[in-house]
Amino acid sequence: MSFVYQYTGKLFDTAASKKALDSITNERNQKNKNDFGSKKSNDLNILNSKSNEKYEKQWKKKDDSPNKNVLSLHISAYEYSFEAKNGQRLWNSGNNGIYGSTSHNPFEFPRQQSDKVPAPQVSEFKASQTLLNPNRFSITMAQFNDKRYEVFKSQNTAEGYFDVTFDLEGKFVHAHKYMLSSVSEVLKRMVSDTWNKGETIKIEKNSYNDFYEFLTFLYSGNCKLNDENIFSMIDLSEFYHVKSLQHRCDEYLSQNDYTNENVLTYIEVLSNYSLPMFKKAFAKSMKYLSFIEYESFMQLSKETVMKIVMFEDRIALEEKLFEKIYEWAEKQAKNKQSESNEETLNLNDAIKAELTEILPFIKFKNMNLGFLIDFVVDKGFLFSYKELSEILNVAKAKENFVKVKVTNENGKSIGGMLSKNFDFIYFIKSLKSQPCENSSPPCWAYWNEKQIKASSVPDQIKKRDGIEWYLFCQDGRIGVVHHSYNFTLKYNLLAEMTPEASDFVITKNCKIEIE
Repeated sequence: MSFVYQYTGKLFDTAASKKALDSITNERNQKNKNDFGSKKSNDLNILNSKSNEKYEKQWKKKDDSPNKNVLSLHISAYEYSFEAKNGQRLWNSGNNGIYGSTSHNPFEFPRQQSDKVPAPQVSEFKASQTLLNPNRFSITMAQFNDKRYEVFKSQNTAEGYFDVTFDLEGKFVHAHKYMLSSVSEVLKRMVSDTWNKGETIKIEKNSYNDFYEFLTFLYSGNCKLNDENIFSMIDLSEFYHVKSLQHRCDEYLSQNDYTNENVLTYIEVLSNYSLPMFKKAFAKSMKYLSFIEYESFMQLSKETVMKIVMFEDRIALEEKLFEKIYEWAEKQAKNKQSESNEETLNLNDAIKAELTEILPFIKFKNMNLGFLIDFVVDKGFLFSYKELSEILNVAKAKENFVKVKVTNENGKSIGGMLSKNFDFIYFIKSLKSQPCENSSPPCWAYWNEKQIKASSVPDQIKKRDGIEWYLFCQDGRIGVVHHSYNFTLKYNLLAEMTPEASDFVITKNCKIEIE
């Protein structure tokens, strides 16, 4: 049986073409063999040269069409077979073989001899399709996802082809192993044949509704979040390593309202999770709360109190914070004393045990001397003599200083100490509430004050390692500068400035004041 293929409008009988091609090739090879055997190499070279010239002339004369290509071999074979079938002679006197000459160099491949650049072969074809729209592909995939979700939502075991079942509170949720294992390595192991032999998987930690919402997210990318299930959904996202769900929960929490009544619950439950948007919104809210005054503060665990004192942004004045934490520790110690029924239990030792891990995070150096003497010294059993002496010496030294504070437009501050006798304090007080005259975020900012003469004020300090920010003055201005920046004009350093939060940067509209 022969097959017919269509190519640029011509028909090729493959069986006849093959037969003709084989005949031509054999005849040509025999002819070349005779020529090579009877001629010397020099004669052969001359013959080849002349044959090539003759071939090139015939090629250019007969084959000027730019559409000729390497398929000419097949076309010639077809024409040969066609003529043979109709009784026509296979060769004419002017064309000895397919390549134009039987003595043509067998090591030279046929090539286009026309000076014209042929049109690309693909240009002979017409496009039967248009390019796919990638948006349509996305829509199609979304439709597939919707279909999968509808199958899951129906929970129709007869038509849903479910292959895994979860038991929660006596209720069953059916799902597909592929859908679960493709989004969670934990679920992949849970539903694998190694761990699960087709039995129903019992989930005891979560409620039916919460786990159903979790699976809904895996199928559709959406689920219902509210204040009642948010903690459970975060826990599910963490346990099963579904980061996209954790991100969705983080977004929800960042838009929540935090009050004195609910803030401690959120601190206690969520502080161990990676929720950057929540923590940012939460820190902003704490500035306006006074939850340490509530009785619920006394019920916190030690781990939660530790988290509170480790916050970069303080929730209250350092004096007030320590006072409430000491009260919390005293209550914890008394409870333990009561539970142990040991009358000999030393209360001070028990209080110190509760505070040992917390004290390093209390900023005693920021407390005023009066509070230290009246409250902290009275609790001297918490410190060694050396520790208490150092705290008091720092406080006494501070009594002769005032604090200068620079706050950026984001509410972040840096502060430093200036001697009370320093004349510049008057100038800084006059600049209170005034935004900086000029700034170059994140390097420096300054305020203009014509009366300042830098030449009359020697450097109060020198740069040293570990200090990022400095208060400086130049003629007619006072400002803050990062340690990495060097002014071209002379400036004098007045004080080291310590960030109250690690993410402080210079912004526009910074303000300076004396506290």
